[in-house]
Amino acid sequence: MDPLTCLSVAGTAVTFVEFAFKILSETRQLYENGQLTLHDQAAAASKDLADFGAKLATSIRVHGKGKPLVESEVALESLCRECVELAGELASKLDSLKVKEKGKLWKSVGTFLKSVWSKKELEEIEKRLAEYRNALNTRLMGSLR
Repeated sequence: MDPLTCLSVAGTAVTFVEFAFKILSETRQLYENGQLTLHDQAAAASKDLADFGAKLATSIRVHGKGKPLVESEVALESLCRECVELAGELASKLDSLKVKEKGKLWKSVGTFLKSVWSKKELEEIEKRLAEYRNALNTRLMGSLR
């Protein structure tokens, strides 16, 4: 075999081993904990953002004391509601990627595969949540002046 073919075969073998290791380690994590650590962290962050948005929306209404809200307050309240809604969507998606019965190998493997297939969708939701966070920060900074 020529050297380039050997190198190509070795590279393919390393890639396969890395992928197999990832499958095994994440399946083990699901088997033992029922949820991937990455998903757990994302759920905690989205819950925190949803709680903040809900409290901020309530604060805007209470601060207005029944008076009509100005345009910036309406926009901020709308952002808060949309943020809370999207965070709820992420939470339900992440909840569907939990193993309901810990210690079941095939359920863990199935959940791992669902998580791989859902990765792009979860990343899109997380990206949109980050955009909402930035928009909320911008609106809040603008309201301070």
